[in-house]
Amino acid sequence: MNIFLVEDERWALAELAELFKRYEPQHQIFPFESGDEALTAAGVMHPHLVITDITMPGMDGLELIEKLYQL
Repeated sequence: MNIFLVEDERWALAELAELFKRYEPQHQIFPFESGDEALTAAGVMHPHLVITDITMPGMDGLELIEKLYQL
């Protein structure tokens, strides 16, 4: 399973990525600092689970989910 972690705060993203390491190697963990980065990556690899911050500069988490759903 491809798990996307999307968080604009670097320290929070690093903490999430560390917490999710326990699920590797059964699952692939992909951390992103913005919704734009995650959306670009989704064009190459399909996310099965997305955990995202809602309030982010640029594309917020809700907009990201809508765009991923359209893919």
